[in-house]
Amino acid sequence: MEGRNSSVQEDASTVPVIITHEFLRASKNNDAPLQETLQVARERREEAIAKTADIAAQIRELQAQQRALAQEITRHKSDVLVYDRVLAPIRRVPPDILREIARHALPLHPYPSLTESPLSLSHVSSAWRKAVLSSAVLWDILVLYFKEADSRSFKRADRMAKEWFSRAKARHLTLFVKADFDSEDDPSAPRTFRRFLSNLSARVHHVAFCASRVDDLLSTLIDGTLSWPNLKTLEFIEKQWLNWPEGHEPPPLLSTFQTAQSLRRVRINYEFGPGTSAEHHNCDPAVFVAMTVTDSGDFILPNLTSLRVSFQGSYNLEYTTIFTNMLLSRVRPMGVSERMQLVEFSATYGKKGSRQLRSALSTVGEQGILLRWLGEDIFLPKRGPIFDSVFTGLHP
Repeated sequence: MEGRNSSVQEDASTVPVIITHEFLRASKNNDAPLQETLQVARERREEAIAKTADIAAQIRELQAQQRALAQEITRHKSDVLVYDRVLAPIRRVPPDILREIARHALPLHPYPSLTESPLSLSHVSSAWRKAVLSSAVLWDILVLYFKEADSRSFKRADRMAKEWFSRAKARHLTLFVKADFDSEDDPSAPRTFRRFLSNLSARVHHVAFCASRVDDLLSTLIDGTLSWPNLKTLEFIEKQWLNWPEGHEPPPLLSTFQTAQSLRRVRINYEFGPGTSAEHHNCDPAVFVAMTVTDSGDFILPNLTSLRVSFQGSYNLEYTTIFTNMLLSRVRPMGVSERMQLVEFSATYGKKGSRQLRSALSTVGEQGILLRWLGEDIFLPKRGPIFDSVFTGLHP
């Protein structure tokens, strides 16, 4: 019975004391309260202050617990992210699949930036980097654009090309170079450029050169002893209209590459685009003459099967005809190799390029091919006892 009363008293002590009407009335007038009332007021005031402090302490404790729980939640969420990354299916992708992903992610243009494959994918993780760097197919094409064609630029490019192509392993290499030389500013630049090419030429199967003055570029190449034993495709591109000096005789293109005995395709285009294979591009007629075939009757590339050249006359047909005659004077002594399958010349003249002249090819027995150009039948003799190649003419 005593225990029950004690329990009731403990429960009663926890019940908040409600202020009575007596104290409310006393608080609203200026009458002197009774001594008993003052005593009760003092006791209840102290009790309210103590309760307030106690509740505030409990709130602070609960807030601390809330912060601790919130921090624990954050830690657990962070842990979940780590576990998700560890358990991610992409981490279990075999290296062969990673290499295929990188190959399919390659941009259409052959000069990827740091944000494109293969460079970007090599930064995903160590596994991705290992897979990408070990995939030779991703590293067999390199484009080098020299804004300043000086010795320092070529030395930097040499280091970069060595590192880039070292990942290509034994694959055939494709190299695209745009550079303009100014020997007055840096007389050693052509020599450094040849040294740069000599480190790569033996492995290159496809090379394209672009310059504002192609004859300057050819001069740097013809002065050196470069070997191109595996070169299959050669492209030259002119980027600027030039006023050629009267009587100027630029170095012939193919004799510059006479060491390229495996050369099969020659493309002479106007607009520089790595891998271009379109049939018709524009090129200054003077540059066209500079870049066309050799003028030596004793020289021939035995494996050449395709020669494509196109150019744009500046003003009229007469201007185009002059350079065409220069072209033919170089084509006739060259003759045609036994394996030649395509010879293509096209010219666009007029201020807006409104008209085009194209060559048409046909076989002439076993002796060569007949090239109809500007209304003239030009016979190109064969080089060898048998001439059974199929020659393809241009579409009308």
